[in-house]
Amino acid sequence: MHVRKAAGADAGALETMGIACTAQVYVLEKDSVVIGAAQMQKSCLVQCVMMPQWRRRGYGTFLLRRVLREYAPGTQAPEPQNEAARALLHRCGFRPKQPGQPWMRGIPHGDGENALSTVHAFLTAHVRAGMTAVDATAGNGGDTLFLCRLVGSSGHVLALDIQKQAVEHTRQRLEKHGYGAVGRVVQDSHANLARYVQPGTVDAVMFNLGYLPGGDHSIFTQKEISIPAMRTALSLLKQGGVMTVCVYSGGAQGTQERDAVLHFFEQLPKTQYEITIRDFKEQAGLPPIPVCVRKK
Repeated sequence: MHVRKAAGADAGALETMGIACTAQVYVLEKDSVVIGAAQMQKSCLVQCVMMPQWRRRGYGTFLLRRVLREYAPGTQAPEPQNEAARALLHRCGFRPKQPGQPWMRGIPHGDGENALSTVHAFLTAHVRAGMTAVDATAGNGGDTLFLCRLVGSSGHVLALDIQKQAVEHTRQRLEKHGYGAVGRVVQDSHANLARYVQPGTVDAVMFNLGYLPGGDHSIFTQKEISIPAMRTALSLLKQGGVMTVCVYSGGAQGTQERDAVLHFFEQLPKTQYEITIRDFKEQAGLPPIPVCVRKK
């Protein structure tokens, strides 16, 4: 998967999607084929379109988030005209200021939070420079980089993922931002966390369940593996250590894992763990559920 600025050779594919090839158009390539595009106009998102066969698979979210992060600050977008567009903008941080007006990034909706902001705020409050952290589901490296920034050059971060693509993307991301020496990225399942870390030595662990955005959607986390891995992660935490989990749903597999994971946390002894589970069901689509845990 690769996001880049559009070139003249992309004009045909862009025309198919109804987008003119201009300087502020960015395309998403998969196996050297353009499958989607996002058009910006200064600080405004004009549109984000995927080829029909690639829709509703997470690629639009991957493209838009990458464009907003890497290429443009994108502070507003037109009011969405359908539920799919609403869900995409929600996932990428846009919120309606007033009915009939453009959606803005950073405008509160309800309490102004979502799953990602919830777990990031929780970890920011508990993780300091020099600590040791684990990203049990590296994905494209966003959470790994976030943890590296929290622990700084004197800390250590271990990131695991079973997919080679995820490992490579995460390593490249850390190198790009100067954290190659802080983060260690391993291609392995989080089921094997105990191979890499001793019990009682970790300050923070992150899990982000589901599939790799922009990757193979047939590969996803499963309750039979994720729950034992979380149990192991809890044993790795120091006293006062924290763990966060973003729980996704969608399809039979996602719903089963969501229900099983939430049940697992509900059954943990409250005398040993402080547990907060948030629900953002007022948001469009199927928003992830953040779980924040502190080991007493």
